[in-house]
Amino acid sequence: PEPTPEPTPEPPEPFTLVWSGDTQTLVVVGFLQQSFIDLCDWIANEAESRNFVAYLNSGDMVDNGDNDRQWKLFNEGLVKITEKMPFFWAIGNHDEGYERKQPWKAQPFVASIPSEQTYKDGEADYMILEVGDVRLLLLTVGYRSALEEAPIVWLRDVCETHSDLPAILLVHAYLTAEGGLMNRAKILEENLVSQCPNIRLVLCGHARGISRAAFAYDDDGDGTPERTVNVLMNDLQADVDRPGYVSLLTYNPVDNSLSVTTYSPCVDDEIYDDAHPELERFTIENVF
Repeated sequence: PEPTPEPTPEPPEPFTLVWSGDTQTLVVVGFLQQSFIDLCDWIANEAESRNFVAYLNSGDMVDNGDNDRQWKLFNEGLVKITEKMPFFWAIGNHDEGYERKQPWKAQPFVASIPSEQTYKDGEADYMILEVGDVRLLLLTVGYRSALEEAPIVWLRDVCETHSDLPAILLVHAYLTAEGGLMNRAKILEENLVSQCPNIRLVLCGHARGISRAAFAYDDDGDGTPERTVNVLMNDLQADVDRPGYVSLLTYNPVDNSLSVTTYSPCVDDEIYDDAHPELERFTIENVF
């Protein structure tokens, strides 16, 4: 008898990263605090059916990092999510507080990062996200730490050690609302993004609104750019009448594309700015 043919392997399924930032308004404004809990409930409850594999927050998680009540509410919502998926974050200027005593270092999610994956207790961190055969390197550096040499050197070493993994950089402030680089981001671009060929995607907030840009880099010095880094900025949390928008980043391993949409379960709306839907609903080809 002829041998039984091997079954054709199923193609890998797309999966989704849930990303928001600047959740400070939801946490600090009294009548929006339930919206924050509702948002966290929705992410957790939809995790299995929508194949959510991680929650990313690009900073300003709370409005005043010195305020324990704000962190308590944030962690109350976050724990619902972390029961279903890993959490990765960037430290924003509001998270650092007004007394500059690094209050965020006392938060339980910071302690969840293994010591070998963190620089100075969270001033920079990395995580390897594994979804089936896909492995992504997640990088972050804090708002103030992004201007310092040592954590950037540490992140460059991380990128070199894991040079086989495509990397996503999560940082609070990088792109303006108009789609250009912030002045403080130029330091990070020069010393990290342009130096690490595996960084392919940057996620940020801080600037209010939503924007995107793409930057090309010549990694081998032949005069022709080989790498495109896509940068997405999303900060839609300041609108108290329309709270709870998140970006859903759906990666398709088959064609290496990233489909981006926005959605607010709090107002059941898929597009925040109807005049510019192209900023909220698009696909990036050859993303990694």
